[in-house]
Amino acid sequence: ETAFIAALPKAPNNYNPARHPQAAKARRDWVLAGMAETGALTPEQAKAAMAEPLAVHFRDPEGEPPGYFLEEVRRELVARFGEKVVYEGGLTVRTSYTRSYQDIADKAFREGLVAYDRRHGWRGAITHLPNAASAQNALSGIADPPGTAGWQLAAVTAVEPSAAHIVLKKGGQGRISVNELRWARKTLDDQRLGAGIGRVSEVLQPGDIVLVEPVAAAAPAGRRGAPQPSAQYALRQIPDISGGLVVLDPKTGRVFAMVGGWSFQQSQFNRATQAKRQPGSAFKPFVFATALENGFSPYSVVEDAPISIPQGPGQTPWEPVNYEGSYVGETTLSDALVHSRNLVTARLAVSVGLPAIAKTVQNFDVMDKMPLYYSMSLGAGETTLLRLTSAYAMIDNGGHWLLPSVVDSVQDRQGRVIYQKGVKDCAACFVAAAPAAGAAADPAYKVTGAPPPGSLAVQNARFIENAVLYKPTKPDPLISDTSDRELIAMMQGVVERGTGTAVAAVGKPLAGKTGTTSDWFDAWFVGFSPDLAAGVYVGFDDPRTLGTGEVGGHVAAPIFRDFMMAALKNVPAKPFPEAPSASAAVATNVLRGAPNGTDEDQTASLSPPDADTLTPRGVARDGRQRGTPLPNDSAARPDQGQNPYWAPVPRAYSAPYPGTYGSTTYPPPYAPYSAPRSYGSPGGYPGYPTTSQRDYDTPGGYPPAQGAGYPAPGWRPGRGTGGLY
Repeated sequence: ETAFIAALPKAPNNYNPARHPQAAKARRDWVLAGMAETGALTPEQAKAAMAEPLAVHFRDPEGEPPGYFLEEVRRELVARFGEKVVYEGGLTVRTSYTRSYQDIADKAFREGLVAYDRRHGWRGAITHLPNAASAQNALSGIADPPGTAGWQLAAVTAVEPSAAHIVLKKGGQGRISVNELRWARKTLDDQRLGAGIGRVSEVLQPGDIVLVEPVAAAAPAGRRGAPQPSAQYALRQIPDISGGLVVLDPKTGRVFAMVGGWSFQQSQFNRATQAKRQPGSAFKPFVFATALENGFSPYSVVEDAPISIPQGPGQTPWEPVNYEGSYVGETTLSDALVHSRNLVTARLAVSVGLPAIAKTVQNFDVMDKMPLYYSMSLGAGETTLLRLTSAYAMIDNGGHWLLPSVVDSVQDRQGRVIYQKGVKDCAACFVAAAPAAGAAADPAYKVTGAPPPGSLAVQNARFIENAVLYKPTKPDPLISDTSDRELIAMMQGVVERGTGTAVAAVGKPLAGKTGTTSDWFDAWFVGFSPDLAAGVYVGFDDPRTLGTGEVGGHVAAPIFRDFMMAALKNVPAKPFPEAPSASAAVATNVLRGAPNGTDEDQTASLSPPDADTLTPRGVARDGRQRGTPLPNDSAARPDQGQNPYWAPVPRAYSAPYPGTYGSTTYPPPYAPYSAPRSYGSPGGYPGYPTTSQRDYDTPGGYPPAQGAGYPAPGWRPGRGTGGLY
């Protein structure tokens, strides 16, 4: 075997033992003869070795290798050590890859994309040749498309009203019945569907080259001389939509599985780590976390009704709407997250202020710098699936910061550990060589000296001589334990009775949030059990609509559900820590959101209180004003001129509106409302930093608030979506 391996480098393909066994054996014997000439073997040993057959042992097929995960390992190693060390340093690398989770993730993701793709029809054959004979002759020379898995290439040889006859590239014949083509209505613009299918000829023609999958074996032969029934096949097509799925440990940040697209062979672009997309309402938990940290409770009352937020002199106010285009009036904070109410989220952004939200977002590492625009509160910024899933994992673990990683440890050729992720009592720490003199410091970490004794995770090894411990500089915890448990309970409600009820079928405690961007461009679901976090993103590489009504709860949530159902199948149900408000929920005044016996005359305030009209004693625990006049309905307050980040004054309420919320006209201070407004992410227009821009000249690290921070109507046509969901 060693002699054969030594023979391979000259021409690996020419000496492939499966394809060219005689040439491979001859080359092996040549090496053995050379070893005898040099004295490495005796002539007798060489003769005995040459007499042995060249045995080839094939491993059982394991499906497509985890290309996205392996490439992410390579990228992380190169970023940390450089290409020369990675390719020439003789490193031993241990990763967090978990085969069982990866297999489940691959299956759930592919099935989810296929289910979506079939809902939106047939885009046509792979290619079409003039007639059945030419298609059949060309079939053997047509390369299999990447990512076909168990599907096969076939040529359509004949078409009947009720079935199409096919010849397979791998040999054999079969038929596709019209019932297997009902889904294959023509795909129209904006993912709409053409007319229903009545005849096979409306989908397939002789000469088509298509992908098929067996659905039933050929029936047993009948009496002698009777025609042999054909095997049954179903028509398949590779989805043109893509996305990603990430699975990680919420306690350590170890990434167990990663899917970056339909197939790594098809595209090496990793949509889980490299694609920056708008998360939509999957961003909202961080707005609500900020509110909980600033005095609100799950039962605080906030108005779900139209709001107009000034953007500056001469600029059109920002007027978000709910996905449904309607609103419910007074509602609790918990209900607003469960049902993903945009208007409540916008009010919270005004109340707590954009800088506070930006601090939360950056502490959880969702974004490097959150631009201070109110549309950010509805997920109009950009992030990656891995970053958002990691941030959810931090919510899951009690608010402790994580470093998501695919590499556990690295040893050099001498066996010394030159990198280790995590030490005892600090999962986010890592051990590595001390930074070189003059090297740029990583603001997320600080050096704290030698690694503690007993922290080595690799047996029979030692750290490199100059190893030091790196600790994160983030606050710990990122949010209070009370706020964290309340937020998890609210996110459980999303699964149990809100926009993510598709996930409830798992039957075990889960929490999460759906996300959909304007015009159904992106669909998300990110969630977790107490011990496992996962995130799913689905969208087109060239952003366009997924189709009317294709929200995160319908597209991404079923993928998350299928993954969790298999991953947790044999895992006992484990509850989340109980939220502090759980025991007091039955004693809640639903109208006002205050526990019985407390000040029931409180009213929700949606702007910062004036320092000269409100004392600290006048602020309730949930952040609402007590008996203080609400600010006038003006475009700006005098003190706003001194603070460019002060939240603009909203159209505030002093009492519940007595009229009918179904009306389309409102008394002041509401602006007229007629239909859902178009809005989306800030794009390439004045005042908005580019995606790659990270440094800002303004004090405090934030760009100045811009009045022209929103695209003009028509930038992304509304089509009635009502914004982010």
